[in-house]
Amino acid sequence: MTTPTRWLHTVVLAGGPAEPDPLSVEAGVATKALLPIAGRPMVAHVLQALQRCDAIGPITVVGLEASLLEVICEGPPLRCLPNHHGIVDNILAATEGLDDATPVLVVSADIPLLTPEAVSSFIQSAELSGGELCYAVVERAVMEARFPGSGRSFRHTREGDFAGGDLFLATPRLFRTHAGLARGLSDQRKSAWGLARLLGLGVLWRLATRRLTIRSLEARASTLLGCDCKAIISEHPELAMDVDKPHQLTMIRHALTLPADTR
Repeated sequence: MTTPTRWLHTVVLAGGPAEPDPLSVEAGVATKALLPIAGRPMVAHVLQALQRCDAIGPITVVGLEASLLEVICEGPPLRCLPNHHGIVDNILAATEGLDDATPVLVVSADIPLLTPEAVSSFIQSAELSGGELCYAVVERAVMEARFPGSGRSFRHTREGDFAGGDLFLATPRLFRTHAGLARGLSDQRKSAWGLARLLGLGVLWRLATRRLTIRSLEARASTLLGCDCKAIISEHPELAMDVDKPHQLTMIRHALTLPADTR
């Protein structure tokens, strides 16, 4: 695999809503990003993978104190920003002052099985696609082969059933111009019908009749946002193996105790 040509600003979303989620409460930590996994906070695993990827440039972490990150993370100093309690607002804060047209990689802090190879592969595919907004998706068979019983939500298309990955590439311009739509998509990201309603009647009809295609979703998103939007089908299931439920946390903790060449 060739190295991606861009050296990307990267935003790691480590904050959360004002009310802590049940996993954080049970573990006694302030936010899900700090869940202990294999002796380290979850976000430390994500940051390690990013810092070992040649395509990654400056990293901004939203939602954690700089003093805490200095203790738990290796590598160069990280830029830290306070939590704004919303995905879009956290991204807007992290991308303030960056060039509108320069792509930024946005990564969730709850995919601790992330690898440098998976990140590089996604970025390279995004570059080749030519999209201004590129979003990772993983097909059901790929997910289940690696993580049987993962409990991820899959969206049906004519090409197959796909789970959304927890990273995407986009320009700051898109968030600044379409903040309202982005908030709606973020709020409905776990609801196939909610997303379809936001995207329009054509998408809703295709979903209801099981005729939805990836190309039609790309075309509708491109029309709404005024740019070229691409779904990047990844063969790296760790991009979509996030920690939302107790059994997913158990699966990931088990996976990180295995030797690296057997994961």
